[in-house]
Amino acid sequence: MFALTKDEKLQFHVTPAERESELLKGMTSEECGVADWVVKNNKRAGATTTTLSNSRNLYLAVRGMQGVMGVVAVPSKYYPNLEVFEKNLMISILNECGLILERRRLQQENQAIEIETQQERLRSNLLRAISHDLRTPLTSISGNAGILMEKNIALSEEKKQELYSSIYDDSMWLVNLTENLLSITRIENGTMR
Repeated sequence: MFALTKDEKLQFHVTPAERESELLKGMTSEECGVADWVVKNNKRAGATTTTLSNSRNLYLAVRGMQGVMGVVAVPSKYYPNLEVFEKNLMISILNECGLILERRRLQQENQAIEIETQQERLRSNLLRAISHDLRTPLTSISGNAGILMEKNIALSEEKKQELYSSIYDDSMWLVNLTENLLSITRIENGTMR
């Protein structure tokens, strides 16, 4: 059996697994081309059909509601011996497999959307928290600097040193917060060691 990856490339999965090397030996570029044709045209092809009938296998589409979800290769020596009921049963099973594959793909897409929504929510909450955390020391720094710049207010040397120290402490707190934020972005980008 072949399955389609997200980028529409065929990926091989062989059943039974113990015959994988034997079955994959026969997968020439021509055989892969037949499987690709089935994906693109959503029709059966290969041995026992009128389309690309020189191939070794019969290739059947595994269909979902939105198109081909995969391709099954049936060695031609088995297919002609099947009764009509068995052929119809096999096609029904393939259709069910297609629906299951499509359901799984939709679940993965929904899960990815949910994760993205949660990340966006976390990002918004983080920005709100950071904005609040930045506002407090900035207000303190600007207020203390305003007092020091005021000509009409006479301050003792001890009071000036206290204001200078407060401005310094708040600015160092902002430097540490900025460093932490940069570390978070490095972790998110995978550049932090």
